[in-house]
Amino acid sequence: MTTKTILIADDDYELVEVLAMRCRQLGLNVLPAYDGISALRIIDEKMPDLICLDVNMPLGNGLGVCEMMAPDKQLASIPVIVLTGRSDDQTISQCRSMGAHYLHKSFDVWGLLRPMLYELLNLGNPKPDNAEPNDPGERDAAGWDDLAPVTTPRCLTHLIEVVTHGDSHR
Repeated sequence: MTTKTILIADDDYELVEVLAMRCRQLGLNVLPAYDGISALRIIDEKMPDLICLDVNMPLGNGLGVCEMMAPDKQLASIPVIVLTGRSDDQTISQCRSMGAHYLHKSFDVWGLLRPMLYELLNLGNPKPDNAEPNDPGERDAAGWDDLAPVTTPRCLTHLIEVVTHGDSHR
């Protein structure tokens, strides 16, 4: 089975890193981007299986990236999740009109994103978050409990520290 690839484009570096770690736990290859131009370049060069875009990014926003993909049949066939803090009717309507999946950034962003990844990438039935990892090199399930749910931007630095270095306060 071929490893699926996801592009995560958001100017919030810490959010990208936490989501990338979670996606890798699912066995996905992750391509990070932090602005619209980089996202477009990666899409053109790597042709990811799924694209997750923020709306407000420097050098082009996620909705603009979707619009630029639309005329190309191959690019337009890639599923897109627009992950944004914007919840206005116009943004939601634009996502729907472009065929993108709208996901509001929230306290449980991973809990909302994870089932969408399983469905859109045909990953089979989701394992519970506390299930044992498939790869012995992955962190044990108890270590991942520190990451659920992703809450506020201030705690993301702590979450990254827990994942990469362990929690010395335990």
